[in-house]
Amino acid sequence: MDGPALDALNDGLVQFKDELAADALALQRVEIGIVTFGPVEIHTPFIEAGAFMPPVLLARGDTPLGEAITTGLKMLGKRTGITGCVTAASYAATTRRSHWRAASAAASAHP
Repeated sequence: MDGPALDALNDGLVQFKDELAADALALQRVEIGIVTFGPVEIHTPFIEAGAFMPPVLLARGDTPLGEAITTGLKMLGKRTGITGCVTAASYAATTRRSHWRAASAAASAHP
């Protein structure tokens, strides 16, 4: 991602913060975490919406989407304690399987 697409993403993060700031209930309930990839990194661990400052993301390296999704799902699982779907979801993402049950069965066969 580069140029106008990356500019739009960064603009979207600013708009996201502005929209959250305008919603008192969201400020109480929303937490934000950001995983970047190229290489995969937890850029922003989960923080409360009121503390979120939109980063300026830069393009660099490759884009291992599957690894980034897996990292984000693990991060979410640690935060919520819900981890049952992480393997199936990451397997579906990395193998491009669109049918959830097939992906879940395949993930169960590959622990």
